[in-house]
Amino acid sequence: MTLPRLHRGTIDRRVLNVGLAQNSGIDKIYDANATLIDTNTRHYDKFIDDDANGNVIYAAGTTNDSKLVRTSNGAAVNDGAKMTITANYVNNLVSRTADKNVARDGGGNVTAKDIAYNVKIDAANGGRNYRLSDGINPAVDAENGLNLDAAGTISRARSHSGLPMCRSRMIRPQSTIRRTLPP
Repeated sequence: MTLPRLHRGTIDRRVLNVGLAQNSGIDKIYDANATLIDTNTRHYDKFIDDDANGNVIYAAGTTNDSKLVRTSNGAAVNDGAKMTITANYVNNLVSRTADKNVARDGGGNVTAKDIAYNVKIDAANGGRNYRLSDGINPAVDAENGLNLDAAGTISRARSHSGLPMCRSRMIRPQSTIRRTLPP
């Protein structure tokens, strides 16, 4: 008796081309944190499918067959895949180490800082079904994450008077000096 030969097939990962709606001018006032501060119109660590103001978006011209498998994207079912996004001001885009400090040039003037994004889909939540691409570099497995870059400025904190806060220490008077004049 000869059994029929079983054929194996492959399911290719769906490639999602993503980018940033805003990749410069992401500014804030110093707050001792490396994270970005959302505005009324932009939520910097959100994906457009999950938040209409999300900063991580599909590349222009992306059709539904190149988006996450969700009914909102024309699919018959939702596969449960969920984007996880981290975004921080960093000291440089090589080490991508979070840095909360104001950047200054050699003259002490405030300058722009790099912002490092990482976009991924956890393997347990559908990541193994997708690859992520910025449209320039080779696509990466979604569970490993795709790095995207932006820039913004952290400005010095301001005092309640609206003037920049002084970096030096205030010195309190110790006592009032009373001087008695001779008669």
